[in-house]
Amino acid sequence: MRVTKVTTRNGDKGKTKLAQGDSVYKNELIINAIGDIDKDDSLSFLDHRIKKLNESLEPLEEFILPGGDSFSSNLHLARAIARRSERSIVDLYIKDLNNNIVKYLNRLSDYLFVLSRVYNKNNHIDENMRKK
Repeated sequence: MRVTKVTTRNGDKGKTKLAQGDSVYKNELIINAIGDIDKDDSLSFLDHRIKKLNESLEPLEEFILPGGDSFSSNLHLARAIARRSERSIVDLYIKDLNNNIVKYLNRLSDYLFVLSRVYNKNNHIDENMRKK
């Protein structure tokens, strides 16, 4: 199956299509398994990217406040949204917590933070350090 557009409207009814064309509900085991694989791939990707990007940065000595130009500020905003999502997931599922989701959101937030630092460095934008 080739995806030619993002909005198919099938998801509006709680269904999705598998590669071979079968239509299934999004809560079926096959969809959960595919999601788990995606999360594992995403976690590995994020871990690798964070490590590589961090190699070009000075170690943190102070807490960095959000800032920079509009692009960097938007990265910080996306990071804050990822952190808020992480807190909401923990609140909602504290008893039956799926740790992969929390790990993914945590790594995503870390990645956005490091990405903003690299962007600021590459664009000669000073980091906004918290004053003691």
